[in-house]
Amino acid sequence: MFIGDHVWIGRFVLISKGNQIGSGSILTDETFLPANRKIESNVLVSGNPGKIIKKDVFSTKDFVGNHKPEDTLNSQ
Repeated sequence: MFIGDHVWIGRFVLISKGNQIGSGSILTDETFLPANRKIESNVLVSGNPGKIIKKDVFSTKDFVGNHKPEDTLNSQ
């Protein structure tokens, strides 16, 4: 099993053996990942079995989303 840097893992998540989870990914509460899956970096995964719900997500200490905080500030 490999879990990359800055991965968020929610409550009651079950990760079976042989999985690879890319850096910056987020697994929501109660997600189940069957054995030998490769999850790419910066994706949101949810469900049973876990499926990619959204790509190009990122997180910082104060923000989770798929838009850079600078983009939001510049659009005002």
